[in-house]
Amino acid sequence: MSAKSSALLPPIEAYDRLASRYAEIRSERQRYCDGIDRLISESIPPSTKSMLDVGSGDGARAASIAQGRVEQLVLLEPSPGMRKLIRSGQETWTAPIEMLEDRHREFDIITCLWNVLGHVQGRARQLRALRNMRSLLTPHGSIFLDVQNRYNAHRYGWTKTLARYVRDRFLPSAEVGDVVVRWPTSAGDIRTYGHVFTPREIRSLVQEAGLQQKQIRFIDYETGEERNSQFAGSIFLKLAAQGQ
Repeated sequence: MSAKSSALLPPIEAYDRLASRYAEIRSERQRYCDGIDRLISESIPPSTKSMLDVGSGDGARAASIAQGRVEQLVLLEPSPGMRKLIRSGQETWTAPIEMLEDRHREFDIITCLWNVLGHVQGRARQLRALRNMRSLLTPHGSIFLDVQNRYNAHRYGWTKTLARYVRDRFLPSAEVGDVVVRWPTSAGDIRTYGHVFTPREIRSLVQEAGLQQKQIRFIDYETGEERNSQFAGSIFLKLAAQGQ
């Protein structure tokens, strides 16, 4: 480990340290974020009244999606450093989604974007996070979720992707998608836990959480454009409660 490297931090602490650079890092992936946001905006029905954004960061992205489309926006951001960036007066919840107690609220739209679910450590907690989102959804509401794709050969290269595919087929494990996320800064690297999902894995989690897949798309992580192959982009899902 180099002198400027850091220990692996819990995700909330890592985002506390990242807060001052968050907008800059988002700008580096602006085309991808914009591509995802367009898909969501196109899918929000006129009858939408409320929206919950899970893992909001500074809240700017959720506010942009909601503007002119949603009457009531609630942000969920467990990082104190990130919450300092949210505009004053915005309703904000502070508990991690997997730890959230029943708030007796329901939302027409729930967004969980830019692999926020991948920073929830372990399959059991990821499942709890999805179940909590389902419990907060109105009967005909939608969840919009995007996660990093373990089989994104366009990003990781075919050699690495094929090796992952073969390993997953013959040595399946819930932990095999665990990765170290690293953000370089002038004060040293910020390193934290992350998880990259296979399409089959995220479908399994969705179904077990009592949700159903209404739509799946693969979005290029560089350009934000939709791709026709599961090996060419991040995974974007539109979900609903089972039976809807």
